Amino acid sequence: MNTSNHRMIGLDLFRVIAAFTVFLFHSSIHMGCTYGIFQDFVSMGAVFMTGFFLLSGFVIFKTYSKREITKISEIKNFYLKRLITLIPVYYVTALLYTLTLDSKNIVDNLFLAPIELLGIQSTFSSLFSYSHNGGTWFISCLIICYLIYPYIQELVLQISLKGRFIIFVLCCFILLYAPVIVIIFKTANIYSNPFYRCLEFIIGILSASIIENTSDSRQYHLLRTWKFFWIELILFIAGISLAVKLNLFVNDYMLYNWINLPLSILMICTLSGVSSEKMQNSRIISYLGSISYCFFLAQFFTWKLTAFILRIINQDSNLFKIITSLIICTILSILLYELVEKPFKKLL
Repeated sequence: MNTSNHRMIGLDLFRVIAAFTVFLFHSSIHMGCTYGIFQDFVSMGAVFMTGFFLLSGFVIFKTYSKREITKISEIKNFYLKRLITLIPVYYVTALLYTLTLDSKNIVDNLFLAPIELLGIQSTFSSLFSYSHNGGTWFISCLIICYLIYPYIQELVLQISLKGRFIIFVLCCFILLYAPVIVIIFKTANIYSNPFYRCLEFIIGILSASIIENTSDSRQYHLLRTWKFFWIELILFIAGISLAVKLNLFVNDYMLYNWINLPLSILMICTLSGVSSEKMQNSRIISYLGSISYCFFLAQFFTWKLTAFILRIINQDSNLFKIITSLIICTILSILLYELVEKPFKKLL
Protein backbone atom coordinates (compact mmCIF):
# COMPACT_ATOMS: atom_id res chain seq x y z
CA MET A 1 0.00 0.00 0.00
CA ASN A 2 1.57 3.25 -1.14
CA THR A 3 0.81 6.53 0.60
CA SER A 4 2.68 9.70 -0.22
CA ASN A 5 5.15 7.66 -2.30
CA HIS A 6 6.03 5.55 0.74
CA ARG A 7 4.87 1.99 1.02
CA MET A 8 3.31 1.26 4.40
CA ILE A 9 3.76 -2.49 4.53
CA GLY A 10 2.03 -2.64 7.91
CA LEU A 11 -1.22 -1.40 6.40
CA ASP A 12 -0.97 -4.05 3.67
CA LEU A 13 -0.66 -6.62 6.45
CA PHE A 14 -3.70 -5.22 8.29
CA ARG A 15 -5.77 -5.41 5.10
CA VAL A 16 -4.73 -9.05 4.56
CA ILE A 17 -5.50 -10.01 8.19
CA ALA A 18 -8.89 -8.31 8.01
CA ALA A 19 -9.81 -9.98 4.70
CA PHE A 20 -8.71 -13.41 5.95
CA THR A 21 -10.64 -13.06 9.22
CA VAL A 22 -13.83 -12.13 7.37
CA PHE A 23 -13.27 -15.19 5.16
CA LEU A 24 -12.98 -17.42 8.25
CA PHE A 25 -16.16 -15.84 9.63
CA HIS A 26 -18.06 -16.57 6.41
CA SER A 27 -16.69 -20.12 6.22
CA SER A 28 -18.02 -20.72 9.72
CA ILE A 29 -21.46 -19.44 8.73
CA HIS A 30 -21.80 -21.02 5.28
CA MET A 31 -19.75 -24.22 5.64
CA GLY A 32 -19.94 -24.89 9.37
CA CYS A 33 -16.13 -24.75 9.68
CA THR A 34 -14.71 -24.58 13.21
CA TYR A 35 -11.40 -23.16 14.41
CA GLY A 36 -10.71 -24.59 17.85
CA ILE A 37 -9.61 -22.04 20.45
CA PHE A 38 -10.19 -19.24 17.93
CA GLN A 39 -13.80 -20.21 17.20
CA ASP A 40 -15.30 -17.60 19.54
CA PHE A 41 -13.26 -14.88 17.85
CA VAL A 42 -13.99 -16.16 14.33
CA SER A 43 -17.72 -16.23 15.10
CA MET A 44 -17.51 -12.43 15.46
CA GLY A 45 -15.15 -11.91 12.52
CA ALA A 46 -17.60 -9.43 10.97
CA VAL A 47 -16.27 -6.82 13.40
CA PHE A 48 -13.25 -6.49 11.10
CA MET A 49 -15.46 -4.59 8.63
CA THR A 50 -15.02 -1.63 10.96
CA GLY A 51 -11.28 -2.00 10.43
CA PHE A 52 -11.79 -1.87 6.65
CA PHE A 53 -13.61 1.46 6.83
CA LEU A 54 -11.12 2.93 9.31
CA LEU A 55 -8.27 1.80 7.06
CA SER A 56 -9.92 3.24 3.94
CA GLY A 57 -10.27 6.67 5.54
CA PHE A 58 -6.75 6.54 6.98
CA VAL A 59 -5.07 5.56 3.70
CA ILE A 60 -6.99 7.94 1.48
CA PHE A 61 -6.11 10.90 3.71
CA LYS A 62 -2.43 9.92 3.71
CA THR A 63 -2.63 9.74 -0.09
CA TYR A 64 -4.54 12.93 -0.87
CA SER A 65 -4.00 15.35 2.03
CA LYS A 66 -1.11 17.11 0.25
CA ARG A 67 -3.08 17.61 -2.97
CA GLU A 68 -5.36 20.52 -3.81
CA ILE A 69 -8.42 18.34 -4.12
CA THR A 70 -10.70 21.39 -4.31
CA LYS A 71 -9.65 21.87 -7.95
CA ILE A 72 -12.20 20.42 -10.35
CA SER A 73 -9.51 18.50 -12.23
CA GLU A 74 -8.31 16.85 -9.00
CA ILE A 75 -11.87 16.01 -7.92
CA LYS A 76 -12.63 14.45 -11.31
CA ASN A 77 -9.41 12.44 -11.14
CA PHE A 78 -10.20 11.32 -7.58
CA TYR A 79 -13.71 10.12 -8.49
CA LEU A 80 -12.46 8.41 -11.65
CA LYS A 81 -9.86 6.42 -9.70
CA ARG A 82 -12.40 5.35 -7.09
CA LEU A 83 -14.89 4.43 -9.82
CA ILE A 84 -12.41 2.21 -11.66
CA THR A 85 -11.21 0.63 -8.41
CA LEU A 86 -14.65 -0.35 -7.14
CA ILE A 87 -17.21 -0.59 -9.90
CA PRO A 88 -16.00 -3.02 -12.64
CA VAL A 89 -15.39 -5.97 -10.30
CA TYR A 90 -18.58 -5.19 -8.40
CA TYR A 91 -20.69 -5.14 -11.58
CA VAL A 92 -19.12 -8.35 -12.93
CA THR A 93 -19.60 -10.16 -9.61
CA ALA A 94 -23.19 -8.99 -9.19
CA LEU A 95 -24.10 -9.93 -12.77
CA LEU A 96 -22.50 -13.38 -12.58
CA TYR A 97 -24.18 -14.10 -9.25
CA THR A 98 -27.58 -12.97 -10.51
CA LEU A 99 -27.29 -15.12 -13.64
CA THR A 100 -25.91 -18.27 -12.00
CA LEU A 101 -26.78 -18.56 -8.32
CA ASP A 102 -29.57 -16.11 -7.52
CA SER A 103 -32.97 -17.77 -7.15
CA LYS A 104 -34.89 -14.52 -6.65
CA ASN A 105 -37.61 -13.24 -8.95
CA ILE A 106 -36.24 -11.83 -12.25
CA VAL A 107 -38.77 -8.98 -12.24
CA ASP A 108 -37.70 -7.96 -8.73
CA ASN A 109 -34.06 -7.99 -9.81
CA LEU A 110 -34.87 -5.71 -12.73
CA PHE A 111 -36.66 -3.29 -10.41
CA LEU A 112 -33.65 -3.28 -8.06
CA ALA A 113 -31.07 -2.92 -10.85
CA PRO A 114 -30.97 0.92 -10.86
CA ILE A 115 -30.47 0.99 -7.09
CA GLU A 116 -27.65 -1.56 -7.26
CA LEU A 117 -26.02 0.05 -10.30
CA LEU A 118 -25.92 3.37 -8.45
CA GLY A 119 -24.56 1.62 -5.37
CA ILE A 120 -27.14 3.01 -2.94
CA GLN A 121 -28.60 -0.30 -1.74
CA SER A 122 -27.15 0.21 1.74
CA THR A 123 -29.61 3.09 2.26
CA PHE A 124 -32.39 0.45 2.23
CA SER A 125 -31.65 -1.64 5.34
CA SER A 126 -34.28 -4.24 4.47
CA LEU A 127 -32.46 -5.12 1.22
CA PHE A 128 -29.54 -6.62 3.14
CA SER A 129 -30.87 -10.19 2.87
CA TYR A 130 -32.04 -9.87 -0.73
CA SER A 131 -29.91 -11.45 -3.46
CA HIS A 132 -26.27 -10.29 -3.39
CA ASN A 133 -26.97 -7.16 -1.32
CA GLY A 134 -26.02 -8.99 1.85
CA GLY A 135 -22.46 -8.99 0.53
CA THR A 136 -22.24 -5.80 -1.51
CA TRP A 137 -23.59 -3.44 1.15
CA PHE A 138 -20.01 -2.50 2.05
CA ILE A 139 -19.32 -1.41 -1.55
CA SER A 140 -22.41 0.77 -1.38
CA CYS A 141 -21.16 2.32 1.87
CA LEU A 142 -17.68 2.85 0.40
CA ILE A 143 -19.14 4.62 -2.63
CA ILE A 144 -20.94 7.03 -0.29
CA CYS A 145 -17.76 7.52 1.78
CA TYR A 146 -15.70 8.33 -1.30
CA LEU A 147 -18.40 10.66 -2.59
CA ILE A 148 -18.11 12.89 0.49
CA TYR A 149 -14.34 12.54 0.95
CA PRO A 150 -13.10 15.70 -0.87
CA TYR A 151 -15.34 17.86 1.34
CA ILE A 152 -14.35 16.05 4.53
CA GLN A 153 -10.65 16.48 3.71
CA GLU A 154 -10.99 20.24 3.24
CA LEU A 155 -12.93 20.55 6.49
CA VAL A 156 -10.32 18.54 8.40
CA LEU A 157 -7.40 20.51 6.95
CA GLN A 158 -8.96 23.85 7.84
CA ILE A 159 -9.73 23.18 11.49
CA SER A 160 -7.30 23.09 14.40
CA LEU A 161 -5.81 19.98 15.95
CA LYS A 162 -8.08 20.54 18.95
CA GLY A 163 -11.09 20.75 16.67
CA ARG A 164 -10.11 17.52 14.92
CA PHE A 165 -9.77 15.77 18.26
CA ILE A 166 -13.21 16.98 19.40
CA ILE A 167 -14.83 15.69 16.20
CA PHE A 168 -12.88 12.41 16.59
CA VAL A 169 -14.24 11.93 20.13
CA LEU A 170 -17.78 12.83 19.03
CA CYS A 171 -17.72 10.31 16.16
CA CYS A 172 -16.39 7.61 18.49
CA PHE A 173 -19.08 8.40 21.06
CA ILE A 174 -21.85 8.05 18.45
CA LEU A 175 -20.45 4.72 17.23
CA LEU A 176 -20.21 3.38 20.77
CA TYR A 177 -23.59 4.67 21.93
CA ALA A 178 -25.76 3.93 18.87
CA PRO A 179 -25.64 0.10 19.29
CA VAL A 180 -26.84 0.55 22.89
CA ILE A 181 -29.93 2.35 21.55
CA VAL A 182 -30.49 -0.55 19.13
CA ILE A 183 -30.41 -3.03 22.02
CA ILE A 184 -32.63 -1.03 24.37
CA PHE A 185 -35.28 0.05 21.87
CA LYS A 186 -34.95 -2.96 19.53
CA THR A 187 -34.52 -0.78 16.45
CA ALA A 188 -33.25 -1.91 13.03
CA ASN A 189 -29.68 -3.21 12.98
CA ILE A 190 -27.11 -0.57 12.02
CA TYR A 191 -24.43 -2.98 10.75
CA SER A 192 -24.88 -1.99 7.09
CA ASN A 193 -26.06 1.56 7.77
CA PRO A 194 -24.01 3.97 5.60
CA PHE A 195 -24.19 6.78 8.18
CA TYR A 196 -22.31 4.77 10.80
CA ARG A 197 -19.86 3.34 8.25
CA CYS A 198 -19.15 6.91 7.11
CA LEU A 199 -18.39 7.78 10.73
CA GLU A 200 -15.79 4.97 10.80
CA PHE A 201 -14.36 6.30 7.55
CA ILE A 202 -14.17 9.82 9.04
CA ILE A 203 -12.49 8.48 12.19
CA GLY A 204 -9.85 6.90 9.93
CA ILE A 205 -9.32 10.27 8.24
CA LEU A 206 -9.07 12.08 11.58
CA SER A 207 -6.67 9.46 12.96
CA ALA A 208 -4.33 10.02 10.02
CA SER A 209 -4.56 13.80 10.34
CA ILE A 210 -3.92 13.78 14.10
CA ILE A 211 -0.94 11.44 13.69
CA GLU A 212 0.60 13.83 11.14
CA ASN A 213 0.63 16.49 13.82
CA THR A 214 2.07 14.23 16.53
CA SER A 215 4.38 11.99 14.50
CA ASP A 216 7.49 13.67 15.91
CA SER A 217 6.52 13.02 19.53
CA ARG A 218 8.51 10.49 21.56
CA GLN A 219 5.31 8.66 22.59
CA TYR A 220 4.29 8.08 18.98
CA HIS A 221 7.70 6.66 18.06
CA LEU A 222 7.43 4.22 20.99
CA LEU A 223 4.04 3.13 19.65
CA ARG A 224 5.32 2.43 16.13
CA THR A 225 6.80 -1.00 16.82
CA TRP A 226 5.84 -4.56 15.89
CA LYS A 227 5.78 -5.43 19.59
CA PHE A 228 2.96 -2.97 20.23
CA PHE A 229 1.01 -4.28 17.24
CA TRP A 230 1.15 -7.89 18.45
CA ILE A 231 0.06 -6.77 21.93
CA GLU A 232 -2.87 -4.86 20.40
CA LEU A 233 -3.85 -7.81 18.21
CA ILE A 234 -3.71 -10.26 21.13
CA LEU A 235 -5.87 -7.93 23.25
CA PHE A 236 -8.27 -7.59 20.32
CA ILE A 237 -8.66 -11.36 19.87
CA ALA A 238 -8.75 -12.06 23.62
CA GLY A 239 -11.27 -9.30 24.36
CA ILE A 240 -13.73 -10.42 21.69
CA SER A 241 -13.26 -14.12 22.54
CA LEU A 242 -13.93 -13.45 26.23
CA ALA A 243 -17.07 -11.43 25.45
CA VAL A 244 -18.39 -14.26 23.26
CA LYS A 245 -17.48 -16.82 25.93
CA LEU A 246 -19.54 -14.79 28.41
CA ASN A 247 -22.37 -14.67 25.82
CA LEU A 248 -22.42 -10.88 25.80
CA PHE A 249 -24.58 -9.63 22.92
CA VAL A 250 -23.32 -12.33 20.56
CA ASN A 251 -23.96 -11.53 16.86
CA ASP A 252 -24.53 -7.83 17.58
CA TYR A 253 -21.32 -6.89 15.82
CA MET A 254 -21.60 -3.12 16.23
CA LEU A 255 -21.97 -3.39 20.01
CA TYR A 256 -18.50 -4.96 20.03
CA ASN A 257 -17.13 -1.57 18.97
CA TRP A 258 -16.34 -1.04 22.64
CA ILE A 259 -13.49 -3.48 22.06
CA ASN A 260 -13.13 -3.23 18.31
CA LEU A 261 -13.00 0.53 17.68
CA PRO A 262 -10.16 1.60 20.02
CA LEU A 263 -7.97 -1.42 19.24
CA SER A 264 -8.52 -1.20 15.47
CA ILE A 265 -7.56 2.49 15.55
CA LEU A 266 -4.45 1.66 17.57
CA MET A 267 -3.45 -1.20 15.25
CA ILE A 268 -3.80 0.96 12.13
CA CYS A 269 -1.86 3.84 13.69
CA THR A 270 0.86 1.47 14.87
CA LEU A 271 1.15 -0.35 11.55
CA SER A 272 1.35 2.93 9.64
CA GLY A 273 4.74 3.52 11.21
CA VAL A 274 6.36 0.09 11.52
CA SER A 275 9.00 -1.08 9.08
CA SER A 276 10.58 -4.35 8.04
CA GLU A 277 13.12 -4.60 5.26
CA LYS A 278 12.17 -8.20 4.57
CA MET A 279 8.44 -7.51 4.49
CA GLN A 280 8.91 -4.23 2.62
CA ASN A 281 10.08 -6.19 -0.41
CA SER A 282 7.56 -9.00 -0.01
CA ARG A 283 5.67 -9.46 -3.26
CA ILE A 284 3.38 -11.96 -1.55
CA ILE A 285 2.03 -9.48 1.02
CA SER A 286 1.77 -6.80 -1.65
CA TYR A 287 -0.18 -9.09 -3.99
CA LEU A 288 -2.44 -10.42 -1.22
CA GLY A 289 -3.23 -6.82 -0.30
CA SER A 290 -3.99 -6.03 -3.94
CA ILE A 291 -6.46 -8.90 -4.37
CA SER A 292 -8.19 -8.45 -0.98
CA TYR A 293 -11.19 -6.66 -2.55
CA CYS A 294 -11.63 -9.48 -5.08
CA PHE A 295 -11.04 -12.02 -2.29
CA PHE A 296 -14.12 -10.71 -0.54
CA LEU A 297 -16.30 -10.71 -3.67
CA ALA A 298 -15.11 -14.17 -4.71
CA GLN A 299 -16.86 -15.55 -1.65
CA PHE A 300 -20.23 -15.14 -3.40
CA PHE A 301 -19.32 -18.22 -5.43
CA THR A 302 -16.97 -20.03 -3.03
CA TRP A 303 -19.38 -21.76 -0.67
CA LYS A 304 -21.67 -23.48 -3.17
CA LEU A 305 -18.72 -24.44 -5.36
CA THR A 306 -16.92 -25.88 -2.33
CA ALA A 307 -19.99 -27.86 -1.29
CA PHE A 308 -20.28 -29.22 -4.85
CA ILE A 309 -16.63 -30.36 -4.95
CA LEU A 310 -16.81 -31.93 -1.49
CA ARG A 311 -19.83 -33.98 -2.57
CA ILE A 312 -17.94 -35.23 -5.63
CA ILE A 313 -14.88 -36.33 -3.64
CA ASN A 314 -17.10 -37.57 -0.81
CA GLN A 315 -15.33 -35.56 1.88
CA ASP A 316 -16.94 -33.60 4.69
CA SER A 317 -14.21 -33.18 7.28
CA ASN A 318 -13.61 -29.78 8.85
CA LEU A 319 -10.04 -29.58 7.51
CA PHE A 320 -11.13 -30.43 3.95
CA LYS A 321 -13.84 -27.78 4.07
CA ILE A 322 -11.40 -25.12 5.24
CA ILE A 323 -8.62 -25.97 2.77
CA THR A 324 -10.94 -26.49 -0.22
CA SER A 325 -12.88 -23.28 0.34
CA LEU A 326 -9.66 -21.27 0.84
CA ILE A 327 -8.12 -22.65 -2.37
CA ILE A 328 -11.29 -21.99 -4.38
CA CYS A 329 -11.71 -18.47 -3.00
CA THR A 330 -8.05 -17.65 -3.70
CA ILE A 331 -8.25 -18.93 -7.30
CA LEU A 332 -11.48 -17.02 -7.96
CA SER A 333 -10.10 -13.81 -6.45
CA ILE A 334 -6.94 -14.06 -8.59
CA LEU A 335 -9.09 -14.54 -11.69
CA LEU A 336 -11.27 -11.54 -10.81
CA TYR A 337 -8.21 -9.41 -10.11
CA GLU A 338 -6.21 -10.40 -13.20
CA LEU A 339 -9.12 -10.45 -15.67
CA VAL A 340 -11.22 -7.55 -14.40
CA GLU A 341 -9.75 -5.26 -11.74
CA LYS A 342 -6.16 -5.10 -13.00
CA PRO A 343 -6.99 -4.35 -16.67
CA PHE A 344 -9.33 -1.52 -15.64
CA LYS A 345 -6.72 -0.07 -13.28
CA LYS A 346 -4.27 0.02 -16.19
CA LEU A 347 -6.62 2.46 -17.91
CA LEU A 348 -5.51 5.01 -15.33
